[in-house]
Amino acid sequence: MSRESVLARGQAAAEAAMRDQCTVERPVPGSQTTVGGVITQTFTGVYTGKCRMQVRGLTSEARDVGEAYLMVSRLELQLPNAAARVLEGDRVTLTASVNAALAGRVYRVQAAPEKSEQTCRKVTLLEVTS
Repeated sequence: MSRESVLARGQAAAEAAMRDQCTVERPVPGSQTTVGGVITQTFTGVYTGKCRMQVRGLTSEARDVGEAYLMVSRLELQLPNAAARVLEGDRVTLTASVNAALAGRVYRVQAAPEKSEQTCRKVTLLEVTS
């Protein structure tokens, strides 16, 4: 069995486990400000399709920001290798999930490292909740 065939089998297995659906969007430089002073960030689509959400260790932390108490969780999003390149700062919305509690949640990409011979793209996400 060749190295390439083992890698292809691993990639097929990783994609078969991707039973969630997500949308990745990239912030467009600049923003729009309404008459009332509300700043609106616009986004452009990067990827829509299958994915898999995983916990990346048990690393949640609490932060006090002004008078707000925020929980920051680190998660891992797995995407097919054929998916468009994801960048730090992109916004990820889990549009459907086998875990109904995850559907509709929004995350920010913290890191999107690349490596050779990967079975899937693994992206580190941050979720901030109050």
